[in-house]
Amino acid sequence: MVNHVVKSPIYQPWIYTSGVGQFNDQMMRAQFWNRIHHGDDDTNAWHINVSPSVKRGRRMQIPYGYWYFGTDANNVPEFALVDENAFGFLLFP
Repeated sequence: MVNHVVKSPIYQPWIYTSGVGQFNDQMMRAQFWNRIHHGDDDTNAWHINVSPSVKRGRRMQIPYGYWYFGTDANNVPEFALVDENAFGFLLFP
């Protein structure tokens, strides 16, 4: 899943109506279109690009009763909810 996110439009150039670039960059360019430099020479144009920094995976053991999950009509898990205090205590012991 991490590889899919790293190769997604969040970090890779993609084609948008405001140009070619990362998702966050093109959203800001579209939002502030009338306030940024436009021209043939894109070196002076405003851009903001982010680079992923993938770290080693970690595993948390969340105690029973502090997590819940929701399922679809076929009883397939779709999302998980974790108590914010339990998560915070485990993340920052």
